[in-house]
Amino acid sequence: MNENNKAEATLFDIITEIQSISVEGKWFLSSTRLSELLEIRKEIYYRMVYSANNPLLNYDVLGGFHETDCEVLCKFLSNFLGIENTEKVFMEGGLYFSKETLDEIVEYFFRYLTASVESHKLDKELILLLSSATLKFDDAFDSYIDEKFDKEIMIDRYVSYYVEIKHIDISYGADSFLKKYLLSLYSDKKIDMQKISREAKERAYYEVYGRDIRLQTHNKETLSLIQFFQLDENSNRTDLRKKYKELLKKYHPDLNKFGLEKTKEVIENYKKLSAILK
Repeated sequence: MNENNKAEATLFDIITEIQSISVEGKWFLSSTRLSELLEIRKEIYYRMVYSANNPLLNYDVLGGFHETDCEVLCKFLSNFLGIENTEKVFMEGGLYFSKETLDEIVEYFFRYLTASVESHKLDKELILLLSSATLKFDDAFDSYIDEKFDKEIMIDRYVSYYVEIKHIDISYGADSFLKKYLLSLYSDKKIDMQKISREAKERAYYEVYGRDIRLQTHNKETLSLIQFFQLDENSNRTDLRKKYKELLKKYHPDLNKFGLEKTKEVIENYKKLSAILK
């Protein structure tokens, strides 16, 4: 067996060993076992760890490698065995995803979400039903997107596709890891479906109501509140706040003997309209 074939066989043995001890993606490969697989004496292994000329290792991995040390392990094995793309081999074994790989996965997941939203055929019946239950079309459309593009379903589909085309072994929890990782992006607000679906919302509004979303009208209750504060339909919270302060001053009980009840009405209506306007 030539040196290249021997190195590849050794790498295969190491990955097989880690797979055999991996439990839900958690594992520990001791320095003793790694030395045996590399067919080197432990003192040579320790010498490599202590070597000032080898920045790949440190005292943290003196006793062995955990799954969190896999980047260091891959670099060490590439250096020791003279094999490139060790990280790719570990990925295909379902044991490790480098930062670069995770970044790529996220980038393509964004593309997948965007393409799915762009190609979606609007369910008019559902959007009208949701619109009738809320004061704002924006809120109705957000609920529509949440239902039609359920995050867990979208993640499951994408991960299943990704591990298939990349030939990744999922027997050791690789798919579960990727699903949890992508799900965390929603929790951390790094995936914003409102932003992704913004153009789709504008098209949906036009398809349902036949006019630009920027010209959307308010319901009777909202119009009544807008008229109460003498605002126009394009007013925002800043405009409302200005009128609110003016009315509080106008109806202050010290200045107006009927001001107490009116002030209560102003405050109550302000709360309602503030929750509606942007």
